[in-house]
Amino acid sequence: MTAHKIGSPGPTASPHSENCLVGRLKVPMPKDYHALQRVSIAYPECVFEVTSFMISGDELTETFWIAGNAPTEEVLGILRASPGARDVEFFASHDGRGLFRVTTEIPRPSLALTLHGNKVLPDFPFEVKNGVFNLLVVTSPEKFHAIHAAVRRGFPDIQLISIRHEYVTGPESLLTPRQLQVFRIAMSAGYWDVPRRTTMTDLALALNRSKSTVAETLSAIEMKLLHDSPGVRHRAVGWV
Repeated sequence: MTAHKIGSPGPTASPHSENCLVGRLKVPMPKDYHALQRVSIAYPECVFEVTSFMISGDELTETFWIAGNAPTEEVLGILRASPGARDVEFFASHDGRGLFRVTTEIPRPSLALTLHGNKVLPDFPFEVKNGVFNLLVVTSPEKFHAIHAAVRRGFPDIQLISIRHEYVTGPESLLTPRQLQVFRIAMSAGYWDVPRRTTMTDLALALNRSKSTVAETLSAIEMKLLHDSPGVRHRAVGWV
């Protein structure tokens, strides 16, 4: 593992910011680990972008794009033949990329389960290439070290590529008062939990607004939290 000295945090912070560690991890997967790893090794020149994963019971569902020369039917065949595969779907192709979703039995050890158990998500999308997962994790210093140690127990070849302190802005400084109200109600109702504990219809009823208005507001909230502040999502969706 590459050693990195943790630098001192930046000199200034806003009242709504918190000191976090931003760590970039490279995690090689064991041979025949699971479906996504197998297909990425079969097409080592292709880039796989994981846009989401979800854990439900003993199942792991991953959605990802493939960019490069990877024939759809061959990819589907590899995914379906992978150990523990339960459901495989191809959704669409766009600009030379294909969108797939695969549901498998959760492999052991499980990178997704380790992150999920520590209530932290990686920064999406993250890249998988030739069986190696490249993750960016933003969380508190204490939690980051705990996650790194937990992942290393299951995947001893993990590499810490870089690490830095960063002040992460909270939602209070990014959202309008109305958006902040919707954000807090959606958070408390479990809208961003995995799995979700409420629906957009339920939120619309609770807020006494139309479903289309709530959908538009939630979309605006997510755009601000995901794109205007690089690390805020990990707090915004209740993982940290």
